[in-house]
Amino acid sequence: LPYAEMRPALVADIQASNRTYDVYQYDELFAHEFAANKWIKPFKEVDPNFKLDPNIGSYENFIYWNAAKKFSDPKGDVMSMPLNGNTNVFLYRKDIYEKLNLKVPTTWDEALANAAKIKAADLVKYPYIMRTQAASSGSSVTFDYTHILASYGGRYFNKEGDDWNPVLNSKEGRAAATTMRNLVKYGPTATHTIGQAQVIAAMLAGDAAQGHTVFAAANQMNNPALSKVAGKIGFAVMPKGCATCKPGIVSGTFGLSVPVGLSAEREKASYNYINWILSKKAQIKFAEYGGIPTRTDVIADAN
Repeated sequence: LPYAEMRPALVADIQASNRTYDVYQYDELFAHEFAANKWIKPFKEVDPNFKLDPNIGSYENFIYWNAAKKFSDPKGDVMSMPLNGNTNVFLYRKDIYEKLNLKVPTTWDEALANAAKIKAADLVKYPYIMRTQAASSGSSVTFDYTHILASYGGRYFNKEGDDWNPVLNSKEGRAAATTMRNLVKYGPTATHTIGQAQVIAAMLAGDAAQGHTVFAAANQMNNPALSKVAGKIGFAVMPKGCATCKPGIVSGTFGLSVPVGLSAEREKASYNYINWILSKKAQIKFAEYGGIPTRTDVIADAN
């Protein structure tokens, strides 16, 4: 299923009692919705002996659901497992950087300064590209903006899980929005059409000199079978909002859950499959094929 059709397909499946799928895979963006609506089953209800493997990352506790607090909380039930540990990565054309004597930016101001020099040199169509497309059933421009927001130390709510007063209209929030608008000026003019697929395509075609996209797309950037600029794409940590700020690292993880209403046999098969794909052996193979492992021991071994 295309990303935008993933949630509607699962919601339709559960509401119509079709039970088409043995395993539900969804963006962590919808974890609270699926748990609160009791569309997925706590792992301990499938297996009373279930214990969470300490090597599996919780990604800010999104795998949990505390029904009393109505929020992700380690005191709640484990409702899903993290399949793909995505976050955004900064991309840049190494050949263009070398030609213009540019340095890999550590701040957004530096990235914008690079974009201005690239534009003046007229070397590519887009000195910078990022997702600017709205998504009614997913996270596109919001996900990219959240990385920038976090890099300024900003947030959406005062204290998630306790105080839901919005604090986006803050110095940090406005600085992030200004930075995003300045970055977008160096990309395609039809901003509403630029989703993740378009960002990836522009980088692969050699039309963009800088940008950011999810790490799951990184593997294809230097693949000669897919990229016209294979070997020329560099990767770096996302820039910071200021010299003393921290990079904005935001997870975009896919969760795997057991749907409610399955037969005992299918429920067991679903549970066993999720445990298998989160095993160390499977996660190593997953990483070899370009997936982003979510087990800390797999990541540690790679380092």
